[in-house]
Amino acid sequence: MNTNQSTTDILRHAASLGAVSGSQRLCSRSHRAHHLNSDGAFYVEDEICLVCDLPHDVAPELIDYEIKDGHPNHCFFKRQPNTEDELLRASEIVHLSCCNGLRYCGTDLDIIKKIVEAWPDSYSQIDLLSKENS
Repeated sequence: MNTNQSTTDILRHAASLGAVSGSQRLCSRSHRAHHLNSDGAFYVEDEICLVCDLPHDVAPELIDYEIKDGHPNHCFFKRQPNTEDELLRASEIVHLSCCNGLRYCGTDLDIIKKIVEAWPDSYSQIDLLSKENS
């Protein structure tokens, strides 16, 4: 995978790796997840959060902070998106993350499509597609 590939090529590649529309299956995570992430496809990589507030500002109902010594220490997905709006915002923060630490480890081709059509350079934060780059 490279940043010069078209969205169509990226989606074909995802399908060849087992991505299917509506899939609830998770692929193995290519990065270690923070221990407070809720179970599901969206997660924050462990020990990478810079506490920039952007993910929480965009999706406060999905993102929370681990507090250490009275201060935010690390963000995490406190729950997975349930609505189309939440799914859009979860996909957006995967892209907007300043440290590339918010990730998607699902195999739902529709969600992968949302992410790469809006932000083609974010394919590397989709675990199914980033395994070749790990």
